[in-house]
Amino acid sequence: MDNKESILKDKYFITAILFLIISITAAYFGIRYILNKPDSDSVTREQCHTEAPKVIDVSFLNDYAGLDSWWNENYSYFKQITLENKNLNVPLPIKCYITLQFNHSLYVEDKKTKADGGDLHLVYLENGAYQEIPIKLTDPNTSKTRIYFLPVKEIPKGGKDLSYFLYYGNPTSENLPLPSQEEDTLYAQNYKIYINRETNPKIFGQVNRHWFLKGQSLENDFRTIEYTVDIDESLVPDTTPTFEFTGTVMKGELEHMFKGEYYTEFNISDIPPGAYQLQTTIISKGETYKSTKSHIFISYPLYIAWTMDWEGTTVAQDQLDLISEFSKKHNFPITHFFNPRIYVTNEVSETDRTRLTQWIQNRQMNGDEAGMHLHMHNDMVSAAGVEVRTSPKWTNYLNNGHDVPCTAYTYEEFSQILTWGIMKFEEQGLGFPVSFRAGGWFANLETLRALEDKGFRIDSSGRERYSWGSNKLPGYWNLTSTTHPYYPSKSNQNSSAPPPNFALREFPDNGADSWFYKSDELISRFNKNYKQTFLDKPQVIVYLSHPHQISKDMEVLNPTFDYIEQYKVSLDQGPVTYVTLIQADTFLPKESF
Repeated sequence: MDNKESILKDKYFITAILFLIISITAAYFGIRYILNKPDSDSVTREQCHTEAPKVIDVSFLNDYAGLDSWWNENYSYFKQITLENKNLNVPLPIKCYITLQFNHSLYVEDKKTKADGGDLHLVYLENGAYQEIPIKLTDPNTSKTRIYFLPVKEIPKGGKDLSYFLYYGNPTSENLPLPSQEEDTLYAQNYKIYINRETNPKIFGQVNRHWFLKGQSLENDFRTIEYTVDIDESLVPDTTPTFEFTGTVMKGELEHMFKGEYYTEFNISDIPPGAYQLQTTIISKGETYKSTKSHIFISYPLYIAWTMDWEGTTVAQDQLDLISEFSKKHNFPITHFFNPRIYVTNEVSETDRTRLTQWIQNRQMNGDEAGMHLHMHNDMVSAAGVEVRTSPKWTNYLNNGHDVPCTAYTYEEFSQILTWGIMKFEEQGLGFPVSFRAGGWFANLETLRALEDKGFRIDSSGRERYSWGSNKLPGYWNLTSTTHPYYPSKSNQNSSAPPPNFALREFPDNGADSWFYKSDELISRFNKNYKQTFLDKPQVIVYLSHPHQISKDMEVLNPTFDYIEQYKVSLDQGPVTYVTLIQADTFLPKESF
């Protein structure tokens, strides 16, 4: 028994010694770890600031990601994004925002992405599973577009994370927005970004453009869909690849063009407006593979008309130069509602009359339209051989007739004034005006009847219900910001019913004017007419400005048309096309809609 007890005591003693050694070792290494491991606050202070870095360290690589998987078949492209922690002392924490900067405008020019950047999606790949990352996007369609996001994982000191991928090329998508950032937002500083070469899927289908227009427009070449498919050499089709045009009955075999390249095309004439997709299927070694989806929008045009009301006074040359520059910047024609009063008033010199007339003539030769705009100025009314009327008025401080509405004159009197105006146009080499806008928008059924009888095709006096000037003179219109062009009823100018109708088409001033409204309102009216999708019938938005004050209007016009620009069909971003009113009248179907 004594021998057994001695052995047990020895075992307990050895066990205790071993436990003590293990405990001391663990404590030693634990203390070393704690002493060497930086605390969270020190990491944050060293790696993050309250302001985003002004310069981003970016390198572009020629390597492909080399992935067989694809996050989402609705996207045509991706680039692998690698984050490197340049700090060798502390890790890059997950609570500090990464800033990625790149030239997004190049992708827009190549028609690979939306101008608003809505199809830019950042995803994280881990163990074969993708996770989408919320982002904040700034300055899209510029050379300094930025994406802000939080890292999914902490990056060790001096380490890299190769698991980020930026997908794009889906015109139907919107990116996952970052929640509202708090005031104490922190931005990572000491890091580098590597952007790999653009990667396409192994079956890469692409269309010549995404937006196609039905009906008539200046862009009549946007009617044929050309669909090209490139198949990677690692996939050899067992049979001829097939395509499917979703939402239509069109499907079949692709035409073999070159090694690995196939093709087909469609005319959109018989395809109704809508959002569609083209996708290719191949069978290789008995396995079925599908291409990514190519997105297509077939739409009627959204016509935008910028109109100019000339008030019958002189306009400084610097204002005219601004108009020309703005028109050139956005590549659109202008509808000038020109006022022939300048030819009889003492307020305009002969030199200015000649200068303004020549300027309008030059603009006409370059695609602008010259319609007519009239205020009932006393000197002009007298020159037309009509007795001047001084009431009603929409103000109490003008005595020159500018504030007397066209509707103050009878049908016969107004017809005589129109005859005089048409004669002045023709005498000055401006041609016959076919479009008209009344001063203060004051037009009634008799006004419209006189216009029709004098050969005008277009009136653009229509607008929402209003009372005008300090006298709150009520107008005759009761339209909306989304009213389409229409042929007014001869018994109700605010509707096309009941018949009979005028042959004169009404183009309402539904976009509002740039003097009395801010850009937010002009943009809002655009958005009410266009929901960033295809149109099932054509629409016209008419904006109004004044040449004599255009430098002031530019504060409103610049942001408005910069916004509209991103939906131009010529940029393959939407159905927007710029026109004069006579062009819109020519392009639109003759029936009201």
